[in-house]
Amino acid sequence: MPSESKLKYKYGQLWVKDGFLLVFYIFLFDELKNDNSDFIELKKELVQNIDNILMDMFGFLDFNEFIISDELKNSIIHHIEKIITKVNEESNYFSLENLDTILSDIKIYHSENLDYEPSKEMISNIYDENLYTVKDNYVEEFNDIKSLLEKDYRI
Repeated sequence: MPSESKLKYKYGQLWVKDGFLLVFYIFLFDELKNDNSDFIELKKELVQNIDNILMDMFGFLDFNEFIISDELKNSIIHHIEKIITKVNEESNYFSLENLDTILSDIKIYHSENLDYEPSKEMISNIYDENLYTVKDNYVEEFNDIKSLLEKDYRI
């Protein structure tokens, strides 16, 4: 897995290790899967980035392309907060099994909505079984991503 990819929003940027981003993208896709049509392009971008990271490429994401209003920004922030709450409070949420289950759904979405085959990699082939022991590190990174969106960047 490459070392880091960049997230951008307005004039801010955040470099995040791809191992954290892969899990974040999977959880964010899962949160957005039943959301309205405002996030169709973001979901496609998340799916592409998930596949890129699984194939040892980068997962850059420019939120400026998808967040066109404060309402959408606040909705994504709310979804990130829900992810953080689930990681902290639901014992099976932050697990290899759950990530692989969500990833299977993502691969179905990928097959139906993108014009190339998804990677065959699964989370359990990449991450250690002790993933749960470092969940606080993931929560910290997810909070940093949320902060990127919350800041009011001005020139």
